Amino acid sequence: MIFANEAKKNADFQSHSVSISSGYGAVGETISFEYEFQFRSDWHLNTIAIHAKYLEFNKDEFDAFGLSIKRSMQLSKSWNIYASAGLNKYKTLYFNGIGANTSSLDNYSSEKGVGAIGSLGADFHIKEQFFLGFRVLLIDVGNYQGRNSVDFRLSYRF
Repeated sequence: MIFANEAKKNADFQSHSVSISSGYGAVGETISFEYEFQFRSDWHLNTIAIHAKYLEFNKDEFDAFGLSIKRSMQLSKSWNIYASAGLNKYKTLYFNGIGANTSSLDNYSSEKGVGAIGSLGADFHIKEQFFLGFRVLLIDVGNYQGRNSVDFRLSYRF
């Protein structure tokens, strides 16, 4: 009964976040933008994100943009697994990886994950909650099309 009440209490969880990041690596300067909407259904956290990334070596257009959908499944009180897929600018479906985070049903203040982003390579990221609704992405390290990049991201969550 406790689990049923807890799931019901969190069934309407939803949030929005907007993040803009800038960094520098072997590719030169990178700028990315992402809008994310999250909503919960039972033991799953569903995330829909619209994202775009600009890399200096491709100045005429954004290197990548698309729509991704991530579904997280609650394994226990404190562990989730997730899978994500989406479309990139080439209109091809890509698998955004699988990972795990240590967020509980009531506390999404920390997320750690590793995933592959199709033709964009792989990312490792660490998120932590900041005060006043701010979230900061401490490290976003990627290997984009064989070139290394490091981004630092500050986002606002409401």
